[in-house]
Amino acid sequence: DSGAMMTTFVVIIAPGSRGDVAPLLALAQALKTQHVDVAFACHAKYAQAAEDNGYNAHSQNFYALKGHKDPEAIRGGPATVGDDAEQMWSLQLKDYKACLLTGEPWGGRKPDVCLLNWFSMPALHVAEAADVHVAFTWFTPFTRTNDFTCFLCHSHDNSTRGATLKDIPQGLRRFVGDGPMAVARSYVVFETLLWKAFGTTMDTWRRELRLPAVPQGMTQEEWESGGHFALALRSKIPILYAFPSSIVPRPRDWPPWAQPCGYFVPPTSSVADEPMP
Repeated sequence: DSGAMMTTFVVIIAPGSRGDVAPLLALAQALKTQHVDVAFACHAKYAQAAEDNGYNAHSQNFYALKGHKDPEAIRGGPATVGDDAEQMWSLQLKDYKACLLTGEPWGGRKPDVCLLNWFSMPALHVAEAADVHVAFTWFTPFTRTNDFTCFLCHSHDNSTRGATLKDIPQGLRRFVGDGPMAVARSYVVFETLLWKAFGTTMDTWRRELRLPAVPQGMTQEEWESGGHFALALRSKIPILYAFPSSIVPRPRDWPPWAQPCGYFVPPTSSVADEPMP
């Protein structure tokens, strides 16, 4: 009986635009073929795409995120300022608590595992409070390596593949420095910059969730410089990269918990057929 085999309950939280949602719908489909019970959370704009893939908007396996009215705008979440930012972060925390802590959208069920994309990474703190296992599903390399520099060092019209120190704008070079580990240091620089953008909000979340100010096993210096990026590395959180190693060869110095898994392509989805802007 396949129903009896559905012992693992996974929640996928996929804020962002269609490019962030469609691959995770494909992953949800793949997990279900392995008799995993999967619930899905994304913005209401993509409710039809979710329904195309078996997630009825009125069922207890789908939740419409309220963290931002415009799925495109959430991509710039950390850059949002003022009252709008405060409201956005508040709504996101409510979303993540509902999905992971109370299980309200799922009829009170708490997931065994949550899969987070780049934009739902702050839910890592709520997962810690709920004692829910976490894995990341990312589409661009952001695991420290000395094979190529962090993609955020470069303009969007430059290729990540094969990027070297000489490709980094001079304004950033002084932070990255030189030496044998300078390429890997480009990731640390952006971990710190991103954490500085919303670390204060995450500290507030941790107080509200009654979590220790500094996660167990981390130093104050680690936390202040890298926040949940450093926490994810120290905790060895699995990262499923949605690209094949034939496109981005897996760096030899990546840890075993960071793996290219191939493209995630949903078999049926109106979101996949939406014209490119």
